[in-house]
Amino acid sequence: TGDLNGDGAPDMVVTARTGTALVVLLGTGDARFLPPVSYPTGGMPSGVILADMDLDGTLDVVVANRADDTVSILPGRGDGTLLPQRVFPVGSKPVAVAPVDCTQDRKPDLCIVHSGGNDVGVLVNASGVVEALTPGSIAAGAARDFQITLQGSGFAPVAVVRWNETDLPTTYISAQEIRAMVSASLVTRPGVAHVRLRNPETGLMSNALAFRVTDDAASTGALSGTITLQSIAPTAAPVPVTFTLRPNGGGNAITRTVPIGPDGRFTIASLPAGRYHLRIKGTRYLASSQTVEILPGHTLQIRALLAAGDVDGDNRIDVQDLQRLIAAFDAAASEAHFDPDADLNGDGSVDIQDLDLLMRNFDQVGTD
Repeated sequence: TGDLNGDGAPDMVVTARTGTALVVLLGTGDARFLPPVSYPTGGMPSGVILADMDLDGTLDVVVANRADDTVSILPGRGDGTLLPQRVFPVGSKPVAVAPVDCTQDRKPDLCIVHSGGNDVGVLVNASGVVEALTPGSIAAGAARDFQITLQGSGFAPVAVVRWNETDLPTTYISAQEIRAMVSASLVTRPGVAHVRLRNPETGLMSNALAFRVTDDAASTGALSGTITLQSIAPTAAPVPVTFTLRPNGGGNAITRTVPIGPDGRFTIASLPAGRYHLRIKGTRYLASSQTVEILPGHTLQIRALLAAGDVDGDNRIDVQDLQRLIAAFDAAASEAHFDPDADLNGDGSVDIQDLDLLMRNFDQVGTD
């Protein structure tokens, strides 16, 4: 267990020793978990641990693959999701791993227990340590490409500078210095990029330093959080959810539509600072409203629950919604009379679960 998304609630990662995947269950903080999300691993995964292997401040997942004689590292994004596995060959039948700085270079290496050879091996984290990044920021909308310089120790000649998930054109200067060119297309919006080194021979990553893309006006903030879509199926496709922010003092409304999946997480960046009446409306769901204040340079965290049953989108659940659901009842997505808006839980069919959900919310009206 560990906190994969930084919300203070413990999350859980589990494996089935006969399978080829691990499952992440994000905790809600009230002894419940969001729907499970599966990630591929090697065969017979076991001995799963959570550790910050690339020193970027977020937990990564490491698992021993007994059937494949490999270890998989799945880097964490910090939002509860994982990047695809990076696979490393090890000894015979690995069953357990532990992060230990065996080389005393301030980076975690991996000690691996092999049941096939009754021995312990070490996977050395040979990716370098980045100590300084110059420059460390730039204003959004830069007119031309620019150069960054990374300084530290243990840099390999083959190392590549990575900007978030993008490899940059890299020039090796020495074991203590590497330079790279950043395309202006990567800094069009304010935000934070994670810059690190990738060793293409091992697939390992160094620690990451933050590069800030600033807003010259310094007048925008962001909105983030969780929208709970009532009774949505774990396999449901993302639902279009519209956020409408109306300034309290009058003025033009701001509208953003974001696809939100079963985990409910979203982020909306570059919102003008101010106090707003926020209305949240999803397809098939009643609207929910609240007052929010966007502060410059800050991200406001919110939560909302959207009630399902608004088949016709008029923000009330009534006999018209019931009629449309009945007309599509017992239809699967492949059938001609299937109505996707009547599939309230998004499981690909209009059935008794959808009818029960609509009747539970019948006669409710969403907020303005």
